[in-house]
Amino acid sequence: MDGGSFQFNARVHDKGKKIVLGHVIPAGGGMEDGEKVLDILAHHPSTARFIATSLARRFVADNPPPQLIDRMAGKFLKTDGDIRSVMKTMLDSKEFWSQGAIA
Repeated sequence: MDGGSFQFNARVHDKGKKIVLGHVIPAGGGMEDGEKVLDILAHHPSTARFIATSLARRFVADNPPPQLIDRMAGKFLKTDGDIRSVMKTMLDSKEFWSQGAIA
C-alpha cells in the first residue's frame, strides 16, 4: 500500500463474513479483509466530504461554502482520492480567492 499501512494479527482476526457500509466481505479473507475495508472507506462519499471539509476549513474558512465542499468531494471521488486534484479544485475556486478567505 502506498502512503500507509495497517497491522494484521491473525490470532485476533474475525474470520467470519462481515458487512461494512453495505459491502459484504466473505468469510476467511484474512489480511485481504483489512485491505477491502480500507478500499471501501477510501471510496466512500463520506470520506470525500470529510477530507474536502477539512481542507476547506484549513485554507478557506471556518465554515466553508457547501458548493466548494461539493466540488472538492466530487473531485476526490472522480480522481480516486487524488489530493493534488482536490487541492487544485480548491485553489482554482472563487471561494479560495474571496475577500473573507484572504483576510
